[in-house]
Amino acid sequence: MRSHARELTFSKMTTGEPVTASCSVCKHVFIAKPHGNERHDVLVLRVREEFGAHDCNLNSSQNALRIVREATDR
Repeated sequence: MRSHARELTFSKMTTGEPVTASCSVCKHVFIAKPHGNERHDVLVLRVREEFGAHDCNLNSSQNALRIVREATDR
């Protein structure tokens, strides 16, 4: 089985809005909300740090539960 490198995929970014991104492997979503006059680049850095620290294996069961929950909410 071939392993894939994880990538952080950012959604559309707008200054003053939360920065959101997801892991390409486990689809875990990372969100950094601005606090006060926090700069946009600081939010991006915070998301990148969270991504670097996360473990896809630990998040996979949580992600599966989220997918089921979202499907049943519709």
